[in-house]
Amino acid sequence: MATYEKRISGDGAITWRVRVRRVGAKPISKTFARKTDAQAWAREIETRHDRGYGIPTPESLKRTLSAAIERWLEDRLPEMAETDQKNVKQMLEWWKAELGKVALVRLEPEVIETTAKQLRDEKDDQGNPVRTPARVNRYIGTLSRVLGYAERTLRWLPSNPCRAVRRFKEPEGVVRFLTPEEAETLLEAVDARKKPAFSLFVRLALGTAARRGEIAGLEWRDLDLAYGRVTFRDTKNGTNRTVPLSGDLVELLKVYGKVRPLKPDTPLFPHHFYFDWREIKNVVPNFRFHDTRHTVASHLAMNGASLLDIAAVTGHKSMQMVRRYAHLSDEHVRSKLEDATGKLLKKPAAKE
Repeated sequence: MATYEKRISGDGAITWRVRVRRVGAKPISKTFARKTDAQAWAREIETRHDRGYGIPTPESLKRTLSAAIERWLEDRLPEMAETDQKNVKQMLEWWKAELGKVALVRLEPEVIETTAKQLRDEKDDQGNPVRTPARVNRYIGTLSRVLGYAERTLRWLPSNPCRAVRRFKEPEGVVRFLTPEEAETLLEAVDARKKPAFSLFVRLALGTAARRGEIAGLEWRDLDLAYGRVTFRDTKNGTNRTVPLSGDLVELLKVYGKVRPLKPDTPLFPHHFYFDWREIKNVVPNFRFHDTRHTVASHLAMNGASLLDIAAVTGHKSMQMVRRYAHLSDEHVRSKLEDATGKLLKKPAAKE
């Protein structure tokens, strides 16, 4: 509820003092030269409170988005995989430049949506979009991490406004995976480089569905060759993931271990092999290193693995991402369904 008090100074100037009270919140007041301005301000305060944002106090107005981002970068960024830190910092620097001076209590969903649309609509010199809708959604998701941290840890926000921000529709991604013949062609080109470390690097990608950064970050202590498994630590999802190794990969690793140091904290690989991959990737058209993950997931689906099995190997937390491979298991499901229901639907023998 808002109350208004008309005040007249000694020189005859008129001002209006408005005071807003809400159950569960401290009263807040402000003085305006015009009553219409006081009424507009009161409506804004009451609307924000009704939406769950509460009444902003002088202290809360000092807590800007920039301050929250800086705290998050200091506290939470080190927990992320090193391969993702640069990308996340770049996205947060963009938000700081656009909305950094805005007080968190003033950062409503409509403000975030409007700013995100500007990001989506940005064009290059040829008039083409600079970012895909999926990329813009990553920006929103990264901002949501910070605001969730400001809500739950810093207690600077009553709720995360990004929860009410609509994400942009993303087109269905094209799943590119290797056929057995293409895989053979690719590995022949890899081996022609005559670099055992590079050959093993690519084979681990095709045998585990791991990301390039996850493989490059492996140390010898992450391998359990006795039981045939590898553990990828500090993955993109912030968790560790253990994946079984085929017998062939175990033997290759044992051979590789004879020429590389075996101290537990020794990295398996000297680098990411960007140059070597660039030299051979065109032997298979339209194939990126990341498509090795699609290849493993696709062949798992075609061999009858469930979506949960695929998620366990790839590390996807969202089943929506894993469902991209569901159609590849149609024939497997068809055969299982026919086996299961065949007797039920079998026509009874004709009576004589």
